[in-house]
Amino acid sequence: MGRWKTLPVVIILLVVISPALAQENSHFLQNLPGTIAYIGADYNVYNLDFAAKETTSLTTDAAWDRRYQWVTWSNDGHLAYFCCDLATAGSPETAAYVSSDGQQPGQVVFEGSGEAIIYASWSPGQCAAGTRCRDLAMLVNDVFNGTLRVDLVRASDDTFSSRTIADGSPFYYSWSPDGSRMVLHRNNRSLDLYSLNDDRLTELQPDSPGTYQSPAWSPVDDRILAGVDGDVPRRTSLTITADGVSELLVSNVSGLVSFAWSPDGNYIAYRNVTEDGFGALFVVDAVSGEVISRSLTNDVIAFFWSPDSRKVAYVTRSEAGSFNSAARPSSRQTVQYVQQEAPLTLSWSTLEVGTGLNRRYSSFVPSRGFVYLLLYFDQFAQSHRIWAPDSSSILYSELTTIQGREQPIISILDVRQPNTVPVTVADGSFAVWSFR
Repeated sequence: MGRWKTLPVVIILLVVISPALAQENSHFLQNLPGTIAYIGADYNVYNLDFAAKETTSLTTDAAWDRRYQWVTWSNDGHLAYFCCDLATAGSPETAAYVSSDGQQPGQVVFEGSGEAIIYASWSPGQCAAGTRCRDLAMLVNDVFNGTLRVDLVRASDDTFSSRTIADGSPFYYSWSPDGSRMVLHRNNRSLDLYSLNDDRLTELQPDSPGTYQSPAWSPVDDRILAGVDGDVPRRTSLTITADGVSELLVSNVSGLVSFAWSPDGNYIAYRNVTEDGFGALFVVDAVSGEVISRSLTNDVIAFFWSPDSRKVAYVTRSEAGSFNSAARPSSRQTVQYVQQEAPLTLSWSTLEVGTGLNRRYSSFVPSRGFVYLLLYFDQFAQSHRIWAPDSSSILYSELTTIQGREQPIISILDVRQPNTVPVTVADGSFAVWSFR
């Protein structure tokens, strides 16, 4: 298991914003769409509504040994959040909460003991029970038994039910656009389809799966993007499977491969990993595999599509050796690893798909919650929005130092033009934007 180097003392200079710039930032924030859900510096769950110009607290009982985690929006406005972080919890109890509108406190939909919910993703489509029916797939770590499983919670008109669909370690999954099926990548060797309607698993891909984490179902149709062993040692080829037929898209990509569909389904972005744990970002045509554009650097850590499919925001290291994207906790069974040590400074950039223009933006020291999202971004990017709904800005949590004390803050960066600086909107360690 790899380790990051210990974080040295970081001094961040606080720039005094001029009145003109402050007014410009205020106008910018007032015109942002959507709602941000976040974990505050006090570990409670909050909702920041730009249109209403107000912040709402969904929880008030958080403490040092009771930390809420992983706020998760559905595309119809449900909000899920989870408690507690077992690394600091006073008891081994865990729970999942669902708010039907993201404004009111959530109801308990799942409880367990000696278990940790380490990731969750809402179905993108309605379930058969009604217009306000959604399924929430939770990746649960059974700490005592050392196993991972996915539990499915169905939320419908304030009624809830749950069932376990499969187990495996490691375990990654992706939803079909209509929410009726999931593709499961388990144990680094199997790729299966799960049907919610008949509770059935079927093998999708008998080939060796290659070196990748999360499969990716097309957001617009039945194409499934995955990896298989290449015809060169330690290489992975990207394939697209539809109607039971797999076709090669990109061959022999080096190292651990991460990939993601553009929201319109026309492009695929992927990143290879070289021996030093980093790689370049490529955008290819989803049919031909032709390279459309790429990053200028080979030290990309994570990337995220804009909702309009025109840009990809990506994170790079700002200092040599500051972050190793190949250094992950074994089987993703604990987040304590990424909470003990933090990386050094990272930077934001954007890639315009049509023109190939790369722009580099602010450097930042990520919060520990954001580090975890970066480590598993190919899974989180399918379910957690860091982009504003209008594709104008990106959202992230970083660390600053105030009077000698480390403080997590939530920042928004306008990426419509060069040379912009981030705006701090709240104190907090993890944040996601609503889908609309």
